Amino acid sequence: MLAHQLVGRQALGPVEYLARSGVRGTHLGLLLVGQAEDVEDQELIDLAAVDNLSRAGNRPELEIHGIADDTGTIHATFIRKWFDNVVTGRDVQVKGTVANDNAAENTFTLGTATVSFAVRPAGLGNGVFVEVKGAFLTTDNTVVATTVAVEDPTSGQVAGDLVKAEGYVNRILAAGAQFELAGADGLQRINWTTGTAAFRDGTAGELSAGARVEVEGKRNPDKTVAAKEISFRKPGNIRLETAATAKTLPAGAQPGSLSLFGKTVFVNALTQFRDSSIVHLRTFNFNDIVASTTTGDTLGVSAYTDNSAGAPRIIASRIERIGAIATDANILQGFVEARSGGALFTILAINVQTFPGTTAFLQADGTPFPGATGNDRQANFFAAVIEGQTVVEARGTAGSPSLLMTANEVRIRPRSDN
Repeated sequence: MLAHQLVGRQALGPVEYLARSGVRGTHLGLLLVGQAEDVEDQELIDLAAVDNLSRAGNRPELEIHGIADDTGTIHATFIRKWFDNVVTGRDVQVKGTVANDNAAENTFTLGTATVSFAVRPAGLGNGVFVEVKGAFLTTDNTVVATTVAVEDPTSGQVAGDLVKAEGYVNRILAAGAQFELAGADGLQRINWTTGTAAFRDGTAGELSAGARVEVEGKRNPDKTVAAKEISFRKPGNIRLETAATAKTLPAGAQPGSLSLFGKTVFVNALTQFRDSSIVHLRTFNFNDIVASTTTGDTLGVSAYTDNSAGAPRIIASRIERIGAIATDANILQGFVEARSGGALFTILAINVQTFPGTTAFLQADGTPFPGATGNDRQANFFAAVIEGQTVVEARGTAGSPSLLMTANEVRIRPRSDN
């Protein structure tokens, strides 16, 4: 679950499409009851539940919890497998935003799935967030709904009640004044002004469709939210897996930080912590991390760059303590900032050195770049890399000085924008 919000069940039904890549900290993409899912393996609470999902002909039935963004993609925080394969007519449940509402035929679409129903609920229409329960027909991938409920995240609240909601900016309703937040339980309108709302880990200029935010404020009489604080949860294109060599404790207004690959990585109030080492400390947090040039904890870190406080800083969104790794299995991932000579590129100002004879050059699907020789594969890899746009995961040995990696594998990764 997310640390700051209990996210609701978004879908329960069969997998229609699955694409999975990598071993650790990579994305699992699937289509479930007509809605796209995006999951990071490490976010799964029930990891065993997704084992063998890609077996040929298999369409397992899954339960997905998470939040949908402005494109309808669900960013999942929990997956549970209920059945190994779909059975026609089995009950399913799905939440989403209505499109193609046809009042004459009592149908609409959620993602790519068509929903048919007998009784039209009050308030139904395009752009409305609903929960659908019914039977899934494998013959035409439609849902015959037994109930269609219009979701209201303000239910049970009155003016003056405190509100804490997390989700994605669905659309800007009034520039500099109001936006629509897509959360786990529906859409709600957020009012803010520069005089009353404080921004954390971002600025007002970053409020746009697709931005992930957490809002704290009070409920207005008209059911909108008067925001007091808006915190950004930035996309995690940065991934680091290596030993922590130094740690700085918080002091006054200065946040705590770690040194990884010779770079300073800051933590904040939204950073999530998890211990997957043999210790498996349930209360694991920043204070429990051991940092040392010789015996430091090995950490898997998801992070983003923040420019709101002046010079760019690396902010950790998630820190996981893991078991020790081989010296040549460190992971550095991020945008390629520059490339040089067809063999060297930089991520976070760290030089990554590749060699045609010993480095594996992999495409996004995990297959090697084409080429009869290592030189050909290296050349094709660098031809596919666009500075400032391409995300690459490099695996290898951190050299001396620390701002250097000798890579035994480099792989293009999907860019995360939400």
